[in-house]
Amino acid sequence: MSDPQKQGNADNVKDFPVNWRDIRLPNWALPGDEFLAIPIRDNSRESEHVIRGDLAIVHITETIFPGDPIVVFTRQGDVFCYFNKDRPEGAIRGKVIRIERDL
Repeated sequence: MSDPQKQGNADNVKDFPVNWRDIRLPNWALPGDEFLAIPIRDNSRESEHVIRGDLAIVHITETIFPGDPIVVFTRQGDVFCYFNKDRPEGAIRGKVIRIERDL
């Protein structure tokens, strides 16, 4: 990641609790692409097999289409949702490319 002090829409990485984690980048990732691993905070997507404690691997990008899974930064924190479906007010952090779960 190019500047660890400016990731996503955060003003400073110290504004958020940070746990560093190695993630497997997709084979289409280009040098300079940025990714975040954002923890899922609740079971609101349990019907989609996404549960509390899973990690949403997010590509920080502006290329997002209707129906894409995204993470939005709201006053309550990061929210996993779909673009134009149930999107809350807030800044889009990026597009979810996969969900990871530790066993």
